Amino acid sequence: TVHPLVKMTKRTKVKATKHLLSGEFKDNVTVAAAAERNEQSDSEMQPHWKGLLSINLVEDFTVFPVKGVPPQVRSALTVDEERGRYLPVIFCSDMWTFNDQLLPINETTTDLTLTVSFSQISLMRWQLTAQMQASLELQASLHGDKAMDDVRRMLGDTSPWLLGLTMLVSVLHSLFDFLAFKNDIKFWKNNKSMTGLSL
Repeated sequence: TVHPLVKMTKRTKVKATKHLLSGEFKDNVTVAAAAERNEQSDSEMQPHWKGLLSINLVEDFTVFPVKGVPPQVRSALTVDEERGRYLPVIFCSDMWTFNDQLLPINETTTDLTLTVSFSQISLMRWQLTAQMQASLELQASLHGDKAMDDVRRMLGDTSPWLLGLTMLVSVLHSLFDFLAFKNDIKFWKNNKSMTGLSL
């Protein structure tokens, strides 16, 4: 399995920040200098080092027949056609690597550290993680990496029970809104006069 450790992203925009009391610009970057740098780097891509490699061995002892491998699993299998056997699935996950953890690679970069973690995951957890990662990558192409980083942070930092409770309350709120609206329509539909009603 080949997994890239370098991610190409757009250069970060330089912002000119000014101290309100002293009137000095932070890092000596004036508004004009920031605009000039941003103009140059608007379409320029910069390599970033991930620094974290999470290797997961999918622990599953299901014996699939040669023609009966599920399509979700088939794409990840390395099959030996002669013997009719396949290697275990190795899944490299970037799910919990955030953009602020990426290290820009440039002329001044001398050392790049790599942290490798190895673990076993179940077949169901692998499929769920792979599906979520693919979905977040698709959403990132539409909404940007920062928005998807925030979603991943929320999923990672918040208790699953709290997320589940929030979803349950939202569903109940929508249900009660629907029932109240239905009763309002029923009342006004059957109402023949406005006597006794204050508007």
